[in-house]
Amino acid sequence: MGRRYPTYPDKLPTAKKYALDDISRVGELKPLKVKSVPRLWDLVKATKLTLETEPDIYPMTLAVGPVTVVGNIRGVKDLLVDFYDDPESCEKLLTIVTETTLDLIEELAAVGARYIYIADPVASLMSPDFYQDQALPFHKQIYAKMEELGICGRLHMCGNTERILPYSSSSGAKIIDIDHAVDYEKAVSLVEGRCILNGNIDPVADVFSCDAGHTYQAVCNLGRQINRSDCTFMPGCELPTKTNLENLKAIGRALEDLGEA
Repeated sequence: MGRRYPTYPDKLPTAKKYALDDISRVGELKPLKVKSVPRLWDLVKATKLTLETEPDIYPMTLAVGPVTVVGNIRGVKDLLVDFYDDPESCEKLLTIVTETTLDLIEELAAVGARYIYIADPVASLMSPDFYQDQALPFHKQIYAKMEELGICGRLHMCGNTERILPYSSSSGAKIIDIDHAVDYEKAVSLVEGRCILNGNIDPVADVFSCDAGHTYQAVCNLGRQINRSDCTFMPGCELPTKTNLENLKAIGRALEDLGEA
């Protein structure tokens, strides 16, 4: 079978045709082992290389979350309809992709990984009830596996996830990101100490389209406003690739100064 998507050196692959054109065909799919998926095995090799060459740091390796992987297999638009029309088939598909994610966690643990970052942006499109019923059980499996292997897990979902936070904070993730659309103080009350919160600097207004001084002040202002040991501060979502390096360094300086205050 030919490649279904083009790849690029500076951005994510673009799907031309989704692997599953009908959710009822989910029985045709099987879990994959990470060693048979080059893009996933590269993460394991990169983690191992980093640990060997930089022994004084621990990389936080990225793994794509199960709802987002399912969205890449089925297409997000169709998947959201499937959650209503055929939740049982969606559960089967989530089970399949979660098995591969668990295999990735075990392979990463075997090379010494201690931090894993699960990015599941498609899950942020779900209602609180659908997240609780259909996504949370799989998030719990993933973070339970990390706990078993001594790995600190982090969860990222985009946008305003305030209504999901009471549930996602019970997933077992040690760290949960909040995007700039989330009110930080409200988020603190919603998670009730179940996790460390991480965010919620605006990646565009406060990092990309400004100078380093503005970025530094934005991080410092938020840190002083929240002023809690169970909260950390960084851009709430991914930065544009052409973000000024000096602005990134300003985030580090601000965090160092907040830590010394």
